[in-house]
Amino acid sequence: MILGIGTDIVEIKRIKHAIARWGNRLVERIFSPREIEYCYSKSEPSTHFAARFAAKEALIKAIGTSSIGSGAAYSLKNIEVSNSQSGAPMLVLKPGIIDQDKYEGSLRLHLTLTHEREYACAFVVLETNR
Repeated sequence: MILGIGTDIVEIKRIKHAIARWGNRLVERIFSPREIEYCYSKSEPSTHFAARFAAKEALIKAIGTSSIGSGAAYSLKNIEVSNSQSGAPMLVLKPGIIDQDKYEGSLRLHLTLTHEREYACAFVVLETNR
């Protein structure tokens, strides 16, 4: 059963300018060390940072504010975009991001990312097996 969907679109140039202005201070506040390493390994890091930022925002929309955990656990840095063995993007959440008590059964997250010259977009589906 689908419990929520979320999508977000980010202008890559906006992320590029923000990183140029704030540097590692901004990057380390939003992204995990693995995300930072991945993005900086690419020829256009801001494109990949933008896609990951869109994924984090799309997840927040999919779970809704009433299901978001509270306190320090809720941080964009605690929502990580990784890749499966096949290369497909996936979300890795630190404990406390989703209030598991609000759901019956196991939760599954589906993520897709895309980017073009100017924009990066993410789409998230939150699903349960109940």
